[in-house]
Amino acid sequence: MSPVRLVAHTLALCALIPFAVGCGGSSSGDDDDDDDDDDTVDGSPGDSDAARLDPDAREHDAANLPANFACLGAPLPTTAPANVTLAGIAKTVTTTGQNPVAGITVTAFSSAGATLESDTSDSAGAYSITTASGGVPVDGYAQATGTGYMTTYLYPAAPIADNIDNATALVIDAGTFFAIQVIAGLGGLGDGQQPGNGWIGVIVEDCNGDPVEGATVTTSPAGSAIRYLGPPDGLPVADDTSTDASGLALVFNVPAGNVEVDASFGGHSLREHTVNARPDVNTTTLVMP
Repeated sequence: MSPVRLVAHTLALCALIPFAVGCGGSSSGDDDDDDDDDDTVDGSPGDSDAARLDPDAREHDAANLPANFACLGAPLPTTAPANVTLAGIAKTVTTTGQNPVAGITVTAFSSAGATLESDTSDSAGAYSITTASGGVPVDGYAQATGTGYMTTYLYPAAPIADNIDNATALVIDAGTFFAIQVIAGLGGLGDGQQPGNGWIGVIVEDCNGDPVEGATVTTSPAGSAIRYLGPPDGLPVADDTSTDASGLALVFNVPAGNVEVDASFGGHSLREHTVNARPDVNTTTLVMP
């Protein structure tokens, strides 16, 4: 894999199969304190889950689905261990690859913005967070911050119902983020990510946690541009209209605030969910059946 493709691919959650913790971000830690009151995602979990599981609304037809999409329309788990652990390695990503990084603070929040637990990566980049679940899946998100790096907000595809031990928390600096825009053909004056807007990295995966080729990503409200990776080098391509084997889409300039993220594959709508796309920062998430 070329170094440039590595940046584009890892930036958008390739290491975060179960919990989208590891590719994307936000502003500085000081700014995040100001955002705490706005972290609540609109809509109650009960209402959104009911809508997601409606067979007609999600165009679910099990007879026409491949085996790796058999979970489409299945109910989400309703129970969880008494304590749920999120652990992994904090890494920085550059044009030359990924490297473990110390001093990255990873904090878990509830969907209402309440701080749950946090940990700071050690010299090997390792971190581990354990939070009480109350016996139900943890509905929330994580944040990764570090000096010299853009803050990363990390949204799972659904509430966390079990321990996760491979949640790589990737952080990038502003220069690398600009390089991604140039690669995507958005590096010209006025063409790239604009101040005050949100940015979302999305990876589409099947029921096995494998990236989906041929998926189309949508957001509501829409961004100014969606870039999918494509041939010949697996880089963001302006003319591509669906994901390649990486399952990756980059959504630029979404209005800041709550954004519904969805994807479709083979005429079937996958499990949509809402993220808070904070202004002038990176946000990342997964979409799964």
